[in-house]
Amino acid sequence: MKICKWSFNGHNFDSEQKLDEYLKSHFSKDLKTGVKFSKDIKELLTEINKVASEKLKEDRAKALEKHLNNSKLLPHEDVAEVYDSGTVSVLNYISQKNLVQGFNMSAFKTHRRVELKKLYANEELSEKDLNVKVEEEINKEINSWDYTRRFGKGLHFVVEKILKTDFGKHLGAENYKKQILKFAEEEGRTDITLDGIDDDLLNKFITKIARMKQSILKNDPSAKIFSEFTIDQEVVSGLNIRGKIDFLVAHGDGTVDVIDLKVSSRNPVDYDQDRMETIEYQLGFYKRMLNAKGIPANKINLSILPITIGSSISNEIDSIYVDNLQVISPRTTVSYSINKEIGITENVVDTSLVEDTSKTIGEMFGVHTFNRGYSLTSVDEIFKRYVKKMPDGKFSFKNKLLRGDNIEYFETEEAVKAHIEVYLEELNQSTMELTTTITNGLKFKLDSFNGRNVNDEEKRSREIHRIYNSNVEEFDSMVPLNLKRRLPYITAIFNKYRKELGWRVEDNTELAQMGVILLVNSDTKEFDLISLTGYNVNTPVELKGQKNLLGNFYTDKQMEASDNTLISSIGNIELIKSLYLANQMPKLYENGYRVGDLRVFNIDSDYEQSGVEALNYDKLVYNYNNLMANVSKGKNKIVFKDYYTKAFEAVGYIYDNLNPASDLGKLISRTATEKGAALLPPEEAIQKEIKLRELLELHKLLHEKYFSDKSMSKLESNSFEAYIYTSLSKALSYYTGTLLDPYNESAMAKYTGSWSERTILNGTYTNTADTIPVIKNLNRLLQATNNIITRRYTDYKNDNRKWFQEQYKKWGGFGSNAVVRNYTPSYEKFFDRSTDENKYDFRLKDPETDTTLNPDEKAFLKKFLEILNHHRYYGFTEDEIQEKKESGEYYRVPLVNSTSGYRILREEGLKNKAKAIVENSWINDLGLTNQTEEQRKLVEGQLQNKSPYEMVNPIADSDNNLVRSSMINGEDPFTKFEINLEEVLDNYVNAKIKQEEYNKMIPVFNSAVATLKIANFLFKKVTDPTIDYLNDYISSAILRVSLIDPELTNTHRVLSGLKSSTSKLILGGNYKSGVKEVMVSWITLANRAIANSLFDKTRPGVKDLQYAYSKVWIDSFKQVNPDELTMFEAMNFEYRMANMDMTEQVSKQNFNRSSLFDINSKLYWFNRAPDFLNRMTLLIAYMKKHDCLKAHTINENDELVYDWKKDGRFNLLAEHKSPDKLSEEDKNQWFYQRALYNRMKEEFISEGYVVKFIDSNGNVDHRLMTMDDDLPRAYTTKESESIHQEANTLFGYMDSDIKSLYLKKTIFIYLHQFQTYLSAKKNQWFLKRGKYAEGNYTHLKDAATGELLYKQFNPETGEFVGLTTEANEHPHIVWTGRTVEGILWSLVDLFNVTDLGSLKEAWNDPVKLRNLVIASQDLAWILLLMFLASLLFDDDDRISKIGNKIFNNAASDLNIANVMSGAVTFSFPALDFISNTGNDIFKVFSGDLNPAMLPYRTINAIRDFAPIG
Repeated sequence: MKICKWSFNGHNFDSEQKLDEYLKSHFSKDLKTGVKFSKDIKELLTEINKVASEKLKEDRAKALEKHLNNSKLLPHEDVAEVYDSGTVSVLNYISQKNLVQGFNMSAFKTHRRVELKKLYANEELSEKDLNVKVEEEINKEINSWDYTRRFGKGLHFVVEKILKTDFGKHLGAENYKKQILKFAEEEGRTDITLDGIDDDLLNKFITKIARMKQSILKNDPSAKIFSEFTIDQEVVSGLNIRGKIDFLVAHGDGTVDVIDLKVSSRNPVDYDQDRMETIEYQLGFYKRMLNAKGIPANKINLSILPITIGSSISNEIDSIYVDNLQVISPRTTVSYSINKEIGITENVVDTSLVEDTSKTIGEMFGVHTFNRGYSLTSVDEIFKRYVKKMPDGKFSFKNKLLRGDNIEYFETEEAVKAHIEVYLEELNQSTMELTTTITNGLKFKLDSFNGRNVNDEEKRSREIHRIYNSNVEEFDSMVPLNLKRRLPYITAIFNKYRKELGWRVEDNTELAQMGVILLVNSDTKEFDLISLTGYNVNTPVELKGQKNLLGNFYTDKQMEASDNTLISSIGNIELIKSLYLANQMPKLYENGYRVGDLRVFNIDSDYEQSGVEALNYDKLVYNYNNLMANVSKGKNKIVFKDYYTKAFEAVGYIYDNLNPASDLGKLISRTATEKGAALLPPEEAIQKEIKLRELLELHKLLHEKYFSDKSMSKLESNSFEAYIYTSLSKALSYYTGTLLDPYNESAMAKYTGSWSERTILNGTYTNTADTIPVIKNLNRLLQATNNIITRRYTDYKNDNRKWFQEQYKKWGGFGSNAVVRNYTPSYEKFFDRSTDENKYDFRLKDPETDTTLNPDEKAFLKKFLEILNHHRYYGFTEDEIQEKKESGEYYRVPLVNSTSGYRILREEGLKNKAKAIVENSWINDLGLTNQTEEQRKLVEGQLQNKSPYEMVNPIADSDNNLVRSSMINGEDPFTKFEINLEEVLDNYVNAKIKQEEYNKMIPVFNSAVATLKIANFLFKKVTDPTIDYLNDYISSAILRVSLIDPELTNTHRVLSGLKSSTSKLILGGNYKSGVKEVMVSWITLANRAIANSLFDKTRPGVKDLQYAYSKVWIDSFKQVNPDELTMFEAMNFEYRMANMDMTEQVSKQNFNRSSLFDINSKLYWFNRAPDFLNRMTLLIAYMKKHDCLKAHTINENDELVYDWKKDGRFNLLAEHKSPDKLSEEDKNQWFYQRALYNRMKEEFISEGYVVKFIDSNGNVDHRLMTMDDDLPRAYTTKESESIHQEANTLFGYMDSDIKSLYLKKTIFIYLHQFQTYLSAKKNQWFLKRGKYAEGNYTHLKDAATGELLYKQFNPETGEFVGLTTEANEHPHIVWTGRTVEGILWSLVDLFNVTDLGSLKEAWNDPVKLRNLVIASQDLAWILLLMFLASLLFDDDDRISKIGNKIFNNAASDLNIANVMSGAVTFSFPALDFISNTGNDIFKVFSGDLNPAMLPYRTINAIRDFAPIG
């Protein structure tokens, strides 16, 4: 036999008697009319109404007898005199208690004067006449209020008669008005009027109300309708309050609808705040009064029936509109105030699931438990945050649920904590009620959308199609009127269920108690859980002082290395709760249902809008399983539906139901037609790249049609387009490993954060791309894409480098080959200038027909054209190629800007030469060395104010006739376009490869922006700085578009020219800078090597760096021969360590790199050579440590070859096909090597890495890597980027695709002209502690026990089933991020004597101790260098001055104080240089300076060799 139990406010009772005793002891009220448990609700309501109505009659009779001479007192009026017996109306009680601000006539008049003066502003009235007219209008309006009140009562009377009698049943009768007036006369209702409304208008109103009554009884024949329902309730003060409910419906299922009529000349959405609050309080009191009589709170629905009348000022009604019912759900503050007056909060509900959830969540997080399930914020948390101890020993509590002065005072800590318990109960109860309100409304709406209220199948189909294609605000009537300002937000929450058919709301009282809505879709076997909370979900919840979600079991330090860390917040705790609840639904998940979405939203309008959704399922499940294991419960059994399937199911719904004639319908139909089938998810075994292609196809069409503006403003709507685009964006992000999680990454400011948050000088625009956590995966994708581009381009170049070199040998000659090494003039002969058309079309000769070339030259030209057109016309048939030859297009040379010194020689006149220099300086600053000014403008014109989906390629676009004509523009193309065919071909191929690869990536960045926009729109996450950053990042790092304001382009062009010229004069040939750089970098490397040896064995130690440093020096000497490619040069091409920005790929691998006309590389050799030494030393040191350097060789084609079998990391795996004969230790190592090898290959495949093959025509081509391929190189993108970040942090961020954006769009471009190391120093010292790009692959350990983890597989199916600490053949290899922290923050913690606990922890932290060693060594070196400078170079001779300057500059570079002070010194080096040079010139003319000294003072490289004396 089942034993009944009762639960109230988190307390359990074995009997009703014990429950009654508890209620008596805790609530000062008569329980005779208290909580009921068994009586039928309709009977109960009838009894309540009867008792209160009889009492009202008695009160009226007594009042009439007492006030016989009071003409205002009528038998039916509820004026104050009726309540002499200690009773007060609800509205009067609200007024007496000042719960709502009373009406202020003066404020009303002031407000109306302003409005009316604006209205009459265009009328030609004097100020006096205008004031007179305004006052007349205001007085008319005020005088009309009595009429409006009486007319409103008249409409109330009409409704009462319709509800209580058969009046209005015979629709269309013409004597309604006469009948109503007759009823009024019989009942003495002189207080009402129906004057001013014509019969037809009144008839329509009566018909509307009568039909409403009929509809209620038709949908629920068992319903009972009450009109003028009366209810009394004693409040804590002893008064009796009385409510008269206009319209109450008791349904057969126990649900009660409380409906209040509101007659007004304003639409309900225009009600002022005071009126809305009055409505909230009025209906809130009705609900709590019914609740106190035994009606369950979750069964009571509140709403108003707005009746809007027109032109009541003239006492004539020209319109009357009966609106739909508007739901009202009192806010937490309102409910709290009412509960304090009535003193009862909720009814008893069976809570087995609630209790279980409460217990489990309590064990996980230690939160306080209540009847709702649990409070997300414990009493102690609230006490800590909102309670202060006063000087007199008392306690003050800031109660956010109180209006006005919300400070409450208590004598003891126990008293305030007891009060907080009540506070939290009220908050939870309010949330439960609001959840019930929204759940009921959502259920009704979804039943309507899905035609469940239509029995006929054909009619149902038509109704679904009609609603689906309507433009009606879908959830308008579902949302409580008092929350209408959040309508877009709440509508967006439930947008999915409007766009996808088949969803239904599951009725579950226990879930409602916990604020959870369960939605199920049987068509797609999917279920969602939406948790509604009264808290701000972003509120942090400290768990044993820890900030991570597992904080009760693992410290923040233990979780630091994990990529699965979630912050401990109310939102994440709610997600864990939702996942736990999902796991309690075996009837769903055991029958193949998958979870689609888990979401949490704050719905209390008194709190800031906030929310969170589970985006990264793996992270959530990881945390859930860890929590469950620590409370000794089972692992997650739920399977989440993948993003790809969800996206295309959504598209499928819309494809099947949306009007195909609509714009979106046509777009989807077009895609489906091109695919040959409707957009449905393909088989599970389909390749990832096919899925991506499917996603990109529709994503692109949607983006270009609806979301191409940078703001993506249309995403902030509930349109079908926004819904599909968002779904596809999530899927695209998921499949590329770039799904953002803005809810678990701290929002960054644009330029700088705060000292307290340790984000000073940290912002999206001041940080480098690899130190912005929220876009970490996006940056990694960009670097992986750059690696693929590098791989493809290097393979192309390796295939033809020797061929070009052989050709140059044939062209020989002392001047060009041996010294100048400039072969550009030799290409002149290949151009066809036989006609103006050919000349101005920039064509090559036809090697088959030309008679001016010798056989070798013809053979060269023929092969060149074949290579070029293989890339240009890839996939064309022979016939199509022949057509291109006949049209002459086959022989066109792609238009590539010539930036070499040879172009300057070709320009005629000083003016044109100067223009070429300035233009090339400007374009070089943008990283667009292969584009002319016209090509750059073409690109920027196409991308202006747009969020691009594809890269614009002006070099390839020059194949287009119209574009080519506009680029050449009738000018001689030989003056500004490149004629060196090697450079042309290299640039063309490089641009083509970039376009192909970046076009796969740009949509992913757009998807990230969409995710951030939705997070901002729905949850008010501060994502704008990141969105701005991503838009600018795409433009600058990928599309190479200037971030400079177009209006300032000419100014910046001049400044850029000055910057370029002064850089050449100051840095060009500056040997002192080179020596200083070598000195500083050696000290930097040595300091790190020592610190690494002591505190971080994953980094290179002293021996590794010593070995690498000597090896790189040896290799550098070999680079003197420009015809030979050294091992480390080839490694640099592969890993892009030094001076290998993506804009420099062509110039670095081109033969022209050794030309004397390559001015920049020659001038800046003293700056670039040390950089190569520094960065390559670090790379080689890592390879030495990892024992993989020996796996690299150079073949006869100058191609870097990696052979994994020679890699020391895989020595056992390479030597032994099986571990069977190995020792136990070696066998375990063999398993580890295999796991690492396969993990690295999986990473390459996930990156989309490509491998080379030769096609049937002998051309180099590429395909995607598979697990059947060998490991292609020593380091994955994660590993190489880890080394990159370390190198950049030590030696400066040089590559344009990773630089801080503030250096690309502000005046700092010029202010920090010679401070490229500034970002590096900032990161070294100020970077907030965290995981960025640095890390390594490790054998994962259990966070609690430190035991190694191994993968488990089902022996029969081979499926992965989980992890175990029991050793087996499958070590679990993961990427482990390395914790990085700015030196400053380490020093702050290491010497923070105010917190001894933290101090002890700091001195046990190897990260902090390593930073201490580095800082100490830097300081020692600074002092030593300054001492040596004064000791060794104190003489006044030339050598001493040079040495002194080098040593002091080196000390200055190591000194963070000098570096940062220089950063904030607003000095423009170029202008300073020009100013100083101008002064010198003036001195020459004034005779104060010898003219011969001017070059020495201007050119830094020779300054030290100026004549002395």
